[in-house]
Amino acid sequence: HGHTDGHDHDHEAEAAHDHGEGEAHEHDHGGIDPHAWLSPDNAKIWLEVIAEALAGQDPANADAYRANAAEGRAAIDAAVAEARSLLQGRESTRFVVSHDALGYFTEAMGLPPALALADLTDNAPSAGTLQRLRREIAAAGATCMHPEAGKDPRAFASLDGLGLQLGAPLDILGVSQGETGPDSYPALLIGLAQAIATCPAEN
Repeated sequence: HGHTDGHDHDHEAEAAHDHGEGEAHEHDHGGIDPHAWLSPDNAKIWLEVIAEALAGQDPANADAYRANAAEGRAAIDAAVAEARSLLQGRESTRFVVSHDALGYFTEAMGLPPALALADLTDNAPSAGTLQRLRREIAAAGATCMHPEAGKDPRAFASLDGLGLQLGAPLDILGVSQGETGPDSYPALLIGLAQAIATCPAEN
């Protein structure tokens, strides 16, 4: 699905995987969702490709590169299993975000797509915009809203009165982890699941 939102994180690692999220938004990335790192399947493919590239450049250590990649894939599988366990019971629960970034993750976790309300980035949404957003939220049956880590959560204040719970921030870049390392990506997956699990599964 296409979307353009003016967000400022790095999209160098874009992948041509169009998963289709079911929502039509005022965004456009040319039909390709650039948040490809949030797909565990993509991450495992990248590990294999990187390991083979390194093995080709350094044949003497090829076995080590391939073993490390296999270990990394196993760690991702374990993280996905833990994340899905944390999200059990939420297979039909929608939640609200201001940035349409979670399509790969929700698909991998068996969750319905998040309801991305790009209009919430406006400083003062019009009454008509608010009315339309409220209708979208009600139609989706959303129970919770999540700000994005590092972004101002006050945009959601305009949705007071809908009975939505404010959930933990969603850290799609893993910035809250500090220094990165081999466990960073599995931790990112589990962290997203933990944040989503802070909200109730039902109204």
